[in-house]
Amino acid sequence: STGTGQNYLIENVTISDAAQDGIKVTGGGGTKTNVKVVNCTVDTARRHGIEFADDVTWGVIANNRVRNTNTTTSGAGIFVSSTTVAPTIPSASFISITGNVVDTAENGIRAQGHDITISGNTVSSATVDGIRLRVLDHHLLVFADVDFLPEALQHDP
Repeated sequence: STGTGQNYLIENVTISDAAQDGIKVTGGGGTKTNVKVVNCTVDTARRHGIEFADDVTWGVIANNRVRNTNTTTSGAGIFVSSTTVAPTIPSASFISITGNVVDTAENGIRAQGHDITISGNTVSSATVDGIRLRVLDHHLLVFADVDFLPEALQHDP
């Protein structure tokens, strides 16, 4: 878990048996976060495998393997969250989630915010939704190369 700040690179890290989240990055209240989590493995986490929390902006989650999350509580393999919804207050934005493999989670990939791209990921054995989205501030989420999207998409109004 990181505090608020900027310019993080988390790369080629293996995490096993996390008591809460495997990797958690917290945004900085309107500050451009600029974070990349690349080529990491998270195996067994009680909640989320990789989480960008509290309005992370300008982030990349790419080419990671996440498995066995949500072992005791609600969780996702990859989770991007926003705590704010007003158009003048930042929310999770400009996030790319690409090339990841998520196996066994409540939600494979769960995101809320705007300007989020989800592409080229593989999700298997999700107990609820493969991909679950909540669109904030009337912004759209952009998808590419997600073959199973029509069957797996859950949109929270």
